[in-house]
Amino acid sequence: MRDYGTVIRKAYFDALKNAIVIEGSTIPVFDEKHEVGNSELYIKISSQDMQQQNTKCHFRAKCVIRLQVTELTKTVGSKLKSDQVSDLILTTLYPTKKTNILDIDPPFQLVTSVLDGTDTFFDKTQTGYTQGKLLYFSNTINQS
Repeated sequence: MRDYGTVIRKAYFDALKNAIVIEGSTIPVFDEKHEVGNSELYIKISSQDMQQQNTKCHFRAKCVIRLQVTELTKTVGSKLKSDQVSDLILTTLYPTKKTNILDIDPPFQLVTSVLDGTDTFFDKTQTGYTQGKLLYFSNTINQS
């Protein structure tokens, strides 16, 4: 058995980098680390959880990935931009009801990928406000 985390994070990163554009600007995607100040609106692959669910034929795991859409502002604003980014993430990842664009390398195979839910956040910081949306995705992955 191998670690599923790297391959699923790479699949989300590769699917979203340079794909989300708002008002003519490409929204950057980061894997875990982000230097505050580099961008005011960004997507971060914030965390993941894995639960082993082996079958008789395969190593199998359920991997939950959290995407965090964050907007940094000097004054209180609306969450319109983070909602727009969230919508673009969903239409990019799931172009039709029965398909997704996530691609993972052998020996792994993506069996299912679904949106588990969303949540919003809002925080006051020393320099302004942080607001945005969290998206939770469940992914079932086989390893041959």
